[in-house]
Amino acid sequence: MAKIQCALKMTIIEHLKPDTRIILKKILGSHVYGKNGTRMPLFVPNQSFDKTISVKVWRLVEKKTDVNIAISMYRDVNRGDINQIVLFSNDTDAEPAIKALTEDFPALKIGLIMPITPHISEKKTSPSKC
Repeated sequence: MAKIQCALKMTIIEHLKPDTRIILKKILGSHVYGKNGTRMPLFVPNQSFDKTISVKVWRLVEKKTDVNIAISMYRDVNRGDINQIVLFSNDTDAEPAIKALTEDFPALKIGLIMPITPHISEKKTSPSKC
């Protein structure tokens, strides 16, 4: 898996025009702690989870990340100095933003990379170095 990711990264860079500016942004939302919390099964090492034995934990809720990404993408393209945008996400909530961009900016090239995590049963190896 790591070799494919490295090859993809190198292929993208090799095919860029010499005067291409690469802009990377990490867009974040915020997290809210639910004051009432929630209950989760108690973790006991080397034992299966028992749903009848639970503990109260903070409930962490992600807020505004999808909206922040959509607004950032749209604003960046609307400024007129971007002709290609690539979104790295497994979240289908970005679909309305992608649709709006394709309708409002038909010449825009849009890339979508959906990182896939390996199944637990797959053999885990250390990533190769690029």
